[in-house]
Amino acid sequence: MGNFKKDAEAAGCVVLLGLAIGWLIAKLIKTVLWLLWKGIRHGLPALWEGCKWLNRHPRTTAILLVVAGVVTVGWVLRAWHVLGIVGLAFVGVAALVGPVLAWRAPVWFETWVWRWVRSWWLRWVFYAPRWESWARGCGLVIVDEATLDVTSPVITKVSTGPAWDEVRVSMAVGQKTEDYEERVRELAHARRSARCVIRELAPGVVSLDFQRRDLIAGVVPAAAIAVELLGDAVDLSSVPVGVSEFGRVLRMPLFGRHTFCAAETGAGKNSFTWAPYRVLAPAVRDGLVRVSGIDPKGMELAYGRGLFHRYADKPADALELLEELVACMNERKLMLAGRRRKVTISRENPLEVLEFDEIAALTKYLGDKGQRARIEALVGLLLTQGRSLGFVVRGYVQEPTKETVVWRELFPFRMAMALPTASYVDMVLGDGAYERGARADRISADTPGVGYMLEERRRVPVRGRIAWTDDAGIEELVAYVRQPARGGDVVDGGRVVEFVRRNENKGGEAA
Repeated sequence: MGNFKKDAEAAGCVVLLGLAIGWLIAKLIKTVLWLLWKGIRHGLPALWEGCKWLNRHPRTTAILLVVAGVVTVGWVLRAWHVLGIVGLAFVGVAALVGPVLAWRAPVWFETWVWRWVRSWWLRWVFYAPRWESWARGCGLVIVDEATLDVTSPVITKVSTGPAWDEVRVSMAVGQKTEDYEERVRELAHARRSARCVIRELAPGVVSLDFQRRDLIAGVVPAAAIAVELLGDAVDLSSVPVGVSEFGRVLRMPLFGRHTFCAAETGAGKNSFTWAPYRVLAPAVRDGLVRVSGIDPKGMELAYGRGLFHRYADKPADALELLEELVACMNERKLMLAGRRRKVTISRENPLEVLEFDEIAALTKYLGDKGQRARIEALVGLLLTQGRSLGFVVRGYVQEPTKETVVWRELFPFRMAMALPTASYVDMVLGDGAYERGARADRISADTPGVGYMLEERRRVPVRGRIAWTDDAGIEELVAYVRQPARGGDVVDGGRVVEFVRRNENKGGEAA
C-alpha cells in the first residue's frame, strides 16, 4: 500500500512538472510568434520607409554607400592602412582642387559642387535640428485635443542659392498655406533672416524661402541704349527695368498692362518712370511707341521733355491732352471693330503710353470740380478700354487712397515703394499683401528705387530695385529718340532686349 501511494505521488509530480514545462514552452512559442508578428508588422513598413528615405536623399545615400563600401573592402582585404592613405589623398586632392575650381570656374563650381554641398549641410546640420522648435514656437504644429499627440510639418527638401535658402515643407493635416503666411515674420526671426517668403508649390507642400544676403543693396545701373537696334526688335510685353531680390532681371509688362506706382517723397518714383525708356528707346525713335506726359509739378517729366509727343503741366492742358488721347482711342476702336480683337503695333497705330505723375494734384486737390470730374472720367475710359487698343496708363501717387485714385483697382501691375503706413501697402497691392511680406513701410530711405511688385494672378509680392537713370542718362535718351526713324513699321511679338544687370549672380529662390 505504501509503495502504491509513493508511486502515485511521483506520477502526480511528473504530470505537474510536464504541465509546467508545457506551459513555459507555450508561453515561449507565443512570445516568439508575437515578436515575429511585431517584427513583420512594424519592421517591414519601417524597412520600406527607410528605403523611401534613402531614395529621397540621393546625396546622403551615395555617401553612406561609399562609406559602407570602403569599410567592406577594408574588412575583406584587411588593408585598413591602404584605405586610410587613399582616403587622405582624396581629401587632400579635393582640398586643393576645390579652391582652384572656385577661383577659375566660379559659376561651374557653384552650380555643380558647392551648391549641393551647402544644401546638404544646411538641411541636416542647420534646419533639421532646429525645425521642431521653430514649428512649435511659431504655432505651426497640430495638437490632437483627445490624445494630446503633436503632429509637426516635415522638411522634405532644402535647396540653396547664393542669397536664398528654399526649405520645402510638407504641411501637417489640417494646415493651409495661409497659416504659414500669417507666421512669416515669426519664421524670419526664428531663422534670423531679414526676409521670409511663403510659396505654395503643390497641395500640402509649401516653400519657405529665407534670405541670407540682399542682392539689391546697391544701386542698379540703367540699361544701355541699344543704339543699333531696330524698334520692331523690342519686346513691348516684357521690358527689363531692374533686378529682383532673387538676383534675376525684373521685368515690367507694357503693352496691354496699365501700371501703378505709389511711394512717398524721395522713395524713387522717378526710377520707375525712366527705367523702361532706356530699353524702349529704339521703338520710340522709330515711332512704334509714343509717349504723353502729365506733370502737375512741372519738374520730373519736364527734364526729359523731348521724349514726349504730348506734354501738359497745367490742369487745362492735361484735360486737353486726355481728350485727344481718348479721341484717338475711339478712332482706333472704330477702325478695328469687327476685324480683330487686339491691335498690332505699327507706326500708324503706335503704342500710346501716358505718364501721369502726381495724380492727386488733379484728382483730389484740384479746385475746379468740373475739371476734376472730367479728368477722372477720361482716365477711367483709358483704363477700361485702352489695353487691347494699345493705350497704356502709368500712374504715380503718394497717397493711394480711393479718394485720390478712384480707379486704383484698374491697374493690373502695381508697385509699392517706401510708404508711411502698412495700410497704404494693402491699398496698393491688395488686402493681405502686408502680411504676405510686402513691408513697404520698412524700406530704408537709403535705398531709393526699392519696392514690392504685384503682377496679375500672382499672390506673393516680389521685392526688387528699379534701375536708376541719372540726368546724363535722360539727356542721352532724349537725344537718341529725336534721331530719324529707321527699320520696319510693324511689331508683332518681338524679342526681348536683355537688361544690363548689376551682377552675374542669378541666385533667387534657391536657384
